[in-house]
Amino acid sequence: MLKQQAKPNNSQLKSDDEKERYCRALLSRLNRNTEYALVGYLVLYVLFRLSKLDDALNDAVKNLQSDKAYGFSDLLRQLESLLKFRQLSFTPETLDFIENAMGAVEEHTFRIEERLAAIRAYRLSRT
Repeated sequence: MLKQQAKPNNSQLKSDDEKERYCRALLSRLNRNTEYALVGYLVLYVLFRLSKLDDALNDAVKNLQSDKAYGFSDLLRQLESLLKFRQLSFTPETLDFIENAMGAVEEHTFRIEERLAAIRAYRLSRT
């Protein structure tokens, strides 16, 4: 039987300093010039789980966009999936941040803008 490996989460990062170092290490990998460019979508997901999506998206737009390995496109697809399936995880401020960040994206953004509008419309209809 295979032993399941523990996944990183807030409970395993004992201190704020540990969490900060872990996040910095992940953010440094969101770069078109590293071997990690291909798995930027995984970095985005982990940072999303650690409530650092804004930092991940900001660094990805600056440092991963225009990579040759489609890592940035995959990251945008991952973001779109999160918006589709985890709508309640996004605060209004985070939605605004994502919308502003998409203004700096020079590549295809898939359906991110539509997902943002759908989440906002749904929330307005529930008030």
